[in-house]
Amino acid sequence: MSFADLGTPPSTHTYPRWNIRLIEVVEAAICKAWEKVRTEFPDLIEREDEDHLTDQLKTELVRQRRMNMPAGFNYLVFGVPVRDAKMPSGSGNSIDTMPDLTIHLANPRLDVEDDKDALFFECKVIAPSKGLNLYDKNGIHRFVSGWYASSMPHAGMIAYIFDPRHACPLNSLTPYFNKKVHGGSQTNGERLLCKSSPTTAMLAPGPMAANIVETIHGRSFSGPSIVTPGDISLRHLWLLPEK
Repeated sequence: MSFADLGTPPSTHTYPRWNIRLIEVVEAAICKAWEKVRTEFPDLIEREDEDHLTDQLKTELVRQRRMNMPAGFNYLVFGVPVRDAKMPSGSGNSIDTMPDLTIHLANPRLDVEDDKDALFFECKVIAPSKGLNLYDKNGIHRFVSGWYASSMPHAGMIAYIFDPRHACPLNSLTPYFNKKVHGGSQTNGERLLCKSSPTTAMLAPGPMAANIVETIHGRSFSGPSIVTPGDISLRHLWLLPEK
């Protein structure tokens, strides 16, 4: 089968990363939205339900975008935030992958497919009954396997923290990545193709957030959209239940 049969030749690289300032503006906006959710929707906090928390977070982000709050987060720069927008996986095995939160650029870059030029976030509750295993298997691993953000070199993990043992992503992720996978000699970090130990990327962007931590992962998939996927940088934004 030739490329003519397929329509468009597959890409052999991931797209260029966003300017770090754009990423930091989005993270600051998420923190601002979380403050509103935390203070004005106590029933959602009490339920500790990921879907409802993320939906309200998205609603606040949509409102903030109209108000340029924080400065730089507006309709001139960013598209409307959406929840559970369906995207194809990197391998092409599914057209129904749904990152929890997606924020596109208002004006996608000329050398990037419009629907892929975005920050993709996976959101997870971390509570006594929902620990780092779920954060890993239903979050981090989805980026490593190309399920989400397969064409982008960066993405984000958002955690709603309801367990005081996990108030700092650096202190929680480091031992978790160093822990041996049950019944084997491989560590969680090795399984997740970590290129280095977690590092602090920046100080907390809001009063109800922890310092942001970055992890770098290889990716283990192939498919029609990407032949040789590059590494992906994940920024871990952990939102706290109180100041």
